[in-house]
Amino acid sequence: MKKRAYRGFTLSFLVFLLCFSCGKEKENVADIRASAPAERHAPLEGSPRAELTKIHESKWLESCDLKFKDKQMEIVIALEDRQDSINRYNSLLANSSLVVNVSSNDKKIKTVGPLTIIQLENGNKKGWVDDVFGWQEIIDRYEKIKNNTVTEDWYYLDRSVKSIITSDKNRILYGANVFIKKGDEAILTKMSNEFFGCGEELNCIADKFNKYKDFINQQPYYDLYREAFLASSDLDKKKNYRDRFFKRLNWDLIDFGFTKNSNVKWSGKNLTLSLDSFELYEIEAYLKNYIETYWKNEDSMVLVEWKSSNLDKDIFKFKRPSSDISRSFVRRSDEVIQLASIIRSSTIIHELGHVLGFSDSYYEVWDPKKCTYTQQSTDTDIMSGGSENTVTKEHFDRLRLEYP
Repeated sequence: MKKRAYRGFTLSFLVFLLCFSCGKEKENVADIRASAPAERHAPLEGSPRAELTKIHESKWLESCDLKFKDKQMEIVIALEDRQDSINRYNSLLANSSLVVNVSSNDKKIKTVGPLTIIQLENGNKKGWVDDVFGWQEIIDRYEKIKNNTVTEDWYYLDRSVKSIITSDKNRILYGANVFIKKGDEAILTKMSNEFFGCGEELNCIADKFNKYKDFINQQPYYDLYREAFLASSDLDKKKNYRDRFFKRLNWDLIDFGFTKNSNVKWSGKNLTLSLDSFELYEIEAYLKNYIETYWKNEDSMVLVEWKSSNLDKDIFKFKRPSSDISRSFVRRSDEVIQLASIIRSSTIIHELGHVLGFSDSYYEVWDPKKCTYTQQSTDTDIMSGGSENTVTKEHFDRLRLEYP
């Protein structure tokens, strides 16, 4: 009988990881490995070398990770040795036309306080695009420049390495579901609601596993639980697989769902959002104007109300950029909006979407056969790869649904 393959995994390998015969169920590759999903593009908590060391010590390394392990550390050390020069080059780039690594001449650069903002002209929309990246491409770039002095090539290599280490960390250390792709969110939500509606009824859960078999077959993590649940005749083990599967579904719904902000209120036809300009107080007028200019549609707009996060509860605050931050992000755990020093003009509007409650609308899909990630994004949605002009009626429809 031919084994069913899942983009590099085989069913026999995954079943082995699930350990049917163990008296106490062991962890498996489909189980989540943290208390909550990591922010998908949050910064590294430590130095790249420290974070990479944690990844290399994990028991969840795949063949792809082992393949590049030595060269990954070599590159991280090389970047660490040149970090002062790279940081100086970062400052140089802030006033240079090299600030964005694109071939288009349609970019405009402006400095607002500590921010260097790249305004790209809005051209024809392309829709969904796939951006494939992986360690092999980074290694190839490194080999070409490893004996050269620090230029923009080292700067962009540094950004790429920090970014992919974040992706690896989410996949390996946190157990993020790296197989959910565009088009999956709607069926994931519908399927989860039906599974949760079963409650303790194991027969109902078996029916749902069969009903959604086609979708689950395309999801290696979900299919692990389906195979184990249906194959077991032990009621305690069935309940164990059910509980772990439900935990995985809850995790994935958080990662791709909507998170309410208690400081978002409707005021007539407009939405009021309380924020703290905090370390960017000197440009708060610019931030307020920019947010209110683009977070709007024909009927409604988001109005910014500045408050102190020291006096009011759960207020998101702007942090000042620093040289070790290569990507902007919102961190919900301590209500932080962190902008990188060099950003595209859409970044502020995108990050405010997170503060309002939206998750990212792009997907980072792992291919263990090719050892690459594919980021699927669209330039028609601000929460994906869109410009600041892609706040849509659908965004405000969702806001009215979530904040009645």
